[in-house]
Amino acid sequence: MSEIIGAIMEAMRKSWTDERLDDLSLRVENGFAQVDSRFAEVDARFGEVDGRFDKLEDQVDTRFEAIGEGLKQMDTRFDKLEGRFDKLQHTLVQVSLTMLGGVLVALLVGH
Repeated sequence: MSEIIGAIMEAMRKSWTDERLDDLSLRVENGFAQVDSRFAEVDARFGEVDGRFDKLEDQVDTRFEAIGEGLKQMDTRFDKLEGRFDKLQHTLVQVSLTMLGGVLVALLVGH
């Protein structure tokens, strides 16, 4: 069996002339040049995608900053509203105590 394989290999080696090897070498070089060219195209596309993501990220940052400003304004408005509720509660307590005092005076005077 090894003699057969050896004979086949010897026949193949004789059939590969220098010209055929040079042709194969040239085709391999051209193939790798095409691969390099395609990788360059892919790199360029990734550069474009990176640029688009950077732009999108900037837009998102700007929008979140605007939302943050809106929330700060809401906090300020809620603080003012909270102060108004505190004043209303204070007023209601005063009115209730005044009315209670009036009722007590009426009860005491009425007897």
